[in-house]
Amino acid sequence: MKIHKLTNTIGAEISGVDLSKPLTDQVRVDLKNALIDNYVLFFRDQIMDPGYLPTVISQFGKNYINVGEPKYKDNQLVGYFVAGENTTALQVEGLYMHADRTSIQNPPRTSMLYITECPEVGGDTVFANVIAAYEALRETDKKQLEYTKAMHMSPIWSMRENMAFPPISGKGLALPQIMVHPVIATRPETGEKLIYVNEAFTVNIPGVPAVEGAQILSKLFHQIVNPRFSCRFRWSPNTIAWWDNLGTQHQAIWDYYPNRRVGHRVLSNNLY
Repeated sequence: MKIHKLTNTIGAEISGVDLSKPLTDQVRVDLKNALIDNYVLFFRDQIMDPGYLPTVISQFGKNYINVGEPKYKDNQLVGYFVAGENTTALQVEGLYMHADRTSIQNPPRTSMLYITECPEVGGDTVFANVIAAYEALRETDKKQLEYTKAMHMSPIWSMRENMAFPPISGKGLALPQIMVHPVIATRPETGEKLIYVNEAFTVNIPGVPAVEGAQILSKLFHQIVNPRFSCRFRWSPNTIAWWDNLGTQHQAIWDYYPNRRVGHRVLSNNLY
């Protein structure tokens, strides 16, 4: 196994690992440590049926069932996302910088995305290190935000236009999910603090006047998307990305219309 860092802040490509086969204990430990060190890992040329993805991620954490998204062949563990000539901006998954499913009490700990089809040009994904973004805040801001909490909501199109995905009949999310989380969270493996608000799900700061709260959130959103804290990944067919859903946020760049991009996603509750 070889680790090829994309930047000094976030991201690494892994070679010499075939995720379509069971991993040895040593490789599993090495990959977990690489994830902790690099926040998001990329594996190219991974050939498998997407239905095997829950087995892959279950080697690192318990499978997470995500309601309210299209599924791959009715497999409730595998999300299925297609963007193409019939897709509108309101239907693109991940259009805004976000962590997955922060509108619930216990969001998934890690996420894994398998891109099986992608355009020759465009369709990159940006990943941001929210630990580095926190560390670069002014000390006065860190102190002000230490005990502040923010409200996260989904479906967020009830508040603004950047919805994550439309409601699907019989799949849940008929009513908004609302959860309040600390604005500053802690990564359990390392004790590092991080910014835990995101543009796709966070709507306000309870107990703070609306204008002031919006200003605080806007400042943090802009801090997270600073290029110093990010990497931009260029996909190729049959590539897997696996990321720390607490220590990172991500944004899918929709610049490839009317071409197609097809992805399959699985999530884990925790990180063993």
